[in-house]
Amino acid sequence: MKIPVAQAQNHIGTVFSFRFAPTGEQLGMDSDTSRRYGSISVDGEAVHDGKSLEVRGHIHTTANFVCSRCLENAIVTLNVSFSERFAPVVQEAEEDEIVRYDGDEIDITDLIRDNLILAEPLNPVCADDCQGLCIACGINLNADTCSCDRKPADPRLAVLQKLLSPKS
Repeated sequence: MKIPVAQAQNHIGTVFSFRFAPTGEQLGMDSDTSRRYGSISVDGEAVHDGKSLEVRGHIHTTANFVCSRCLENAIVTLNVSFSERFAPVVQEAEEDEIVRYDGDEIDITDLIRDNLILAEPLNPVCADDCQGLCIACGINLNADTCSCDRKPADPRLAVLQKLLSPKS
């Protein structure tokens, strides 16, 4: 996913739009089996202010994760905004927050991948009311019930059970 910068450098202040539809594989994100990305759309714009090129946009995708409670599929929609400033390597470094580039184009693949990774949920769930797995027998409590005793087995934790019991 490369953005040509020569045209933007010659037309300072002009907004140039771009659109990409990368795959998870192109971003290097589908190697992990705990997540799979569906269609990814990247829409954005680039504008040169005379010193640097500002690239901003929006990423939209749905991803299939493993539910952290029941280990079933969890489909999550991600909408991520991004913004980054780029300047040529030969230009004096005025700010630390500017990414340097060399050549006639900017590759924003890493920018897209990094923003998607940061937007991923830490503990994806298939539903807000997911009951997860039984701690004793491992059955999926969303699909079936069991008669297991789910009270703490460790007697040192039995005192904590009193905190959960209603006071009489």
